[in-house]
Amino acid sequence: GDGDEFTCPADLVSSARNLLHLDMNTFPTVAVPMLEAPAGSFEPSNSWMVDFMIHGKMKYLWEDNGVDPTKAYNLIAKFKDAIKKATTALGYFAPEDDIVRKTFKLLHDEIDKLMKVKDGTA
Repeated sequence: GDGDEFTCPADLVSSARNLLHLDMNTFPTVAVPMLEAPAGSFEPSNSWMVDFMIHGKMKYLWEDNGVDPTKAYNLIAKFKDAIKKATTALGYFAPEDDIVRKTFKLLHDEIDKLMKVKDGTA
């Protein structure tokens, strides 16, 4: 609800209602460092999904993020599926004009469009 604060993605996943079926492995993050980060700082992350959304080319994820094309395709497909599941769940509980519902649908559609471009190179 309003004002919820989560210490890390795992905290968010474990706190979400079970109808969302969130999978921690579909979030674009890397392991938390052995030493806790100072309060209020961000968790280290790999921006592979953000980078893909910017340039739409899986082949660049190897150069920029160290993610090979096969793994990139699988990660992006799983992320897209997770967004689709969340969108479906929101469809049951949120009104059609809900900004979160609309945003999730637009995000799914954009990822789907980028993945349909042959080899992500066009």
